[in-house]
Amino acid sequence: MIEPRTERITMMMEKSLVQRIEDYRFAARKGSRASAMRSLIQLALGEAETAPGDEIGVLAPGAVAETAARESGNPVNNGNGAATDD
Repeated sequence: MIEPRTERITMMMEKSLVQRIEDYRFAARKGSRASAMRSLIQLALGEAETAPGDEIGVLAPGAVAETAARESGNPVNNGNGAATDD
């Protein structure tokens, strides 16, 4: 059974972070920003549960989008505008 979404969280963030979320959203083909944010939060919480120590690592910009692209089977942009299937 799917748990109903009854809680709303409002937060302010930097424009650059919103852009990184949007990059992930399109790379992972998520239908909405909210869906992308839920996926990223679930991913981060999963990493926090399995990571040694008490600190959560910070991913470099683009790392999550690259992971999403690989998982969805889309080519990964290698930084010079060319896509690769790494």
